Amino acid sequence: MSKLQKPNTFLILTTILLCLVGLTILAVAAATAEQNEALQTVTITGEAKSNNETTASVAAIKSKEIKRIKPAHPAEILNRQAGVHVNNLGGEGHMTAIRQPISTDAAYLFLEDGLPTRPSGLFNHNALYEVNIPQAQRIEIIKGPGSALYGSESIGGIINTITEPSPEHFEMEVNPEFGSFGWKRLLISTGDKVSKTLGARLNFNMTDSEGYRDEADYSRGAVTLRLDGKIGERTRSKSILAFSKIEQSGVDSLDFDRYQAQSTYNRFANDVGRRNVDAFRLSNEFTTRFNAKNKLTVTPYFRDNQMELMPSWMLTYDPNDRDYQFQSYGVNTRFGQQVSNTFEWILGLDVDYSPSTYAEFRIEPLLVDDIYVSTARTGRTN
Repeated sequence: MSKLQKPNTFLILTTILLCLVGLTILAVAAATAEQNEALQTVTITGEAKSNNETTASVAAIKSKEIKRIKPAHPAEILNRQAGVHVNNLGGEGHMTAIRQPISTDAAYLFLEDGLPTRPSGLFNHNALYEVNIPQAQRIEIIKGPGSALYGSESIGGIINTITEPSPEHFEMEVNPEFGSFGWKRLLISTGDKVSKTLGARLNFNMTDSEGYRDEADYSRGAVTLRLDGKIGERTRSKSILAFSKIEQSGVDSLDFDRYQAQSTYNRFANDVGRRNVDAFRLSNEFTTRFNAKNKLTVTPYFRDNQMELMPSWMLTYDPNDRDYQFQSYGVNTRFGQQVSNTFEWILGLDVDYSPSTYAEFRIEPLLVDDIYVSTARTGRTN
């Protein structure tokens, strides 16, 4: 009878170790490939760069993730990024915190395809609701200052939403959604080649919700039209028309006791505390590559923005009704030269003329059972 041999402990441990090392290498390779794919889509100064070509801390949210999440509020997609927090103030209202405490300070710059959605000096901490985020191709977040490249108001961070380009062939996508508390949304995206040198894409977003709290209805309509063209051998054009209409009811804060007793309670009824926004933007970007190293980009643009706001937080001590309006006429010009593989210089010139108006009207609110049910203008202006 043959003798059973004692297992070689060293050989077994060595085999297990080699297997673990092999699995680790495969996991790292897969993660690196995925990371490199994401990094190549980061847009710095208007063209794709990888993160190892910039000192900025940049996070990119790709189209696949946006379509999978289909965010109903900017917080649902942005809060998945490290160092970024966006709260929910009702509807699509929000405040932002990127590597610093949350506030309404003008510390962030919101862009659409590299262009500010608002002019300097007219910051709105809710301004992401003026952008059609659920149908974006990509969202880029720059954590930290970026004023040298993007202009003022980018001292805390930048959120750049990239529109989806026109397709090479006809495509159409329809996404109807229904949910609790009267939630309804219809997302439509379609596009095709118009000619050999011009393509078009049209995105449509219609959202309506009653909200889980009393008198907390919210609705938005958004249309984004993008045309991608080719002018000769060296010049490419990108035209974007974007319009958003938001109608949002006022919602007050709840203390702990009230929330425990009646979480749906809202002290504002009808149009008290309302916020109505119309935001229109039109831009035409022309990019000419003189050769492999020199590129010129010129982008004329126009904005028209109107907002009716009744500040709900002021009803108890200074009740008023406000009308905001501004129009912007501007051009963004940028010339870049790639001197070497490790050095590039960029020269830019921005011209922005944005006349604006602001009117404030004194109002008298009416309370019934401690609920604000209506307001009336007194005829006095502040």
